[in-house]
Amino acid sequence: MGVRSASRPPALRAASSQPTDRPDSQPLPRAAAARSRVRPAGSTAPATSGCPGSPGTRHAAEIRALTSIVVEHISRSFATPSGRLEALDDVSFAVAEGSICALVGPNGCGKSTLLRIMGGLLPPDRGSVAIDGRPVSGPDPRVGFVFQEPRLLPWRSAAENVAFPLELAGRPRAEREARAIELLSLLGLADFAPARPHQLSGGMRQRLAIGRALALQPTVLLLDEPFSALDALTRERFGQELLGIWERTATTIVLVTHSIPEAVLLAERVVVLGPRPGHVVAEVPVELPRPRRAEDLDTEAATAASAKIRTWLRRGEGVAPDDASGGAPAGSATDAGRADAA
Repeated sequence: MGVRSASRPPALRAASSQPTDRPDSQPLPRAAAARSRVRPAGSTAPATSGCPGSPGTRHAAEIRALTSIVVEHISRSFATPSGRLEALDDVSFAVAEGSICALVGPNGCGKSTLLRIMGGLLPPDRGSVAIDGRPVSGPDPRVGFVFQEPRLLPWRSAAENVAFPLELAGRPRAEREARAIELLSLLGLADFAPARPHQLSGGMRQRLAIGRALALQPTVLLLDEPFSALDALTRERFGQELLGIWERTATTIVLVTHSIPEAVLLAERVVVLGPRPGHVVAEVPVELPRPRRAEDLDTEAATAASAKIRTWLRRGEGVAPDDASGGAPAGSATDAGRADAA
């Protein structure tokens, strides 16, 4: 077989063969969640199905389409001088429509590689990804991708950077300009439309990157540690801004992060990954109502979720903690190691 830099304990391999204790309920439609101000945390679809919903419960202006992500049996390896290095091993999970799912795991466990496979930027060796029942086989307009670095075009203005995907898609100038204005207003950057990237702060540049990812109105947004280059205070504020953007758009979000508090604050469900080859150790629901604020991290529910995530991270590394209760041992969500890490 290929070369593995880390192996899974046998007990974890057995645990990952069948998902257990998955919540059966579906997330409320965004409009209903906004009215009740509470979204059922941790509600997901079964790993082998999409996320059913009733289109009649939402107005077309609120939600363009019911979207779910289904990742099934994804494996990926990379060539090395000593043989094949396995980055992902039989990863399967589902992300409910309109929800935020966070992927947490140690360095090199395959999170970024998995995200690229989900976005159609990297093919898997085995397995498949589907969005709303349609397979992802290459770069997909249904998916917006935000990298760790903003990767803006330095010679273009903020508005031109946001509109760039529309230009590549051949959209008319009037449509591009109107969409850029709309997105800059959504992001709180309307006054900076003519500014070049070097004239903006790090947080503003990252907001622009999110705006560019939203330009083609994707139903799925994949975020690869988008806050990693920000200082602590800006990072906290940016998390709140991301929640605001999510509330005002019909976007399903999958977020890679190394920050447990960030995952708890943003997500309904946290998929915990073990060391390479990337595999799902557990899926932890976050039982916090919406809307959320940074102060919610001091609540009992947030503290409990954080403790469960840390417990499963230790267990994934082969450490047997005193209390490993909480969260569902999953065989349903795994992440792939970054290509450069492989």
